[in-house]
Amino acid sequence: MGPNTVVVKELAERFPGFDVVLAVCIARNIDRLDGETLANLAIESARKEAGRRCQDGISYLIMAKRHLIETQLSREYELVILRRLKVRSLEEAWQAARAAAISYRGGQQ
Repeated sequence: MGPNTVVVKELAERFPGFDVVLAVCIARNIDRLDGETLANLAIESARKEAGRRCQDGISYLIMAKRHLIETQLSREYELVILRRLKVRSLEEAWQAARAAAISYRGGQQ
């Protein structure tokens, strides 16, 4: 699979209430997949335009948690974000990242 390849598969396994279940497979786009790397990318994205639109890694993690979605790296990813930004919640982390982004641009959002 190349770096820009997207494969959509129909799953043979059936799920109650669904006629068709599709799975999307994409190529790996993060070389070192661990909590540290995900936290770095999340904080960086929150400080950019994606953060202004709440389409960043911290917002993603907030929404995943609200929907009770957890991966093997979720907890480590969250703890690293909180530690790096010196806050107690992901919502505070997002605010801290956005505040840093605004201060870098001289107060412009």
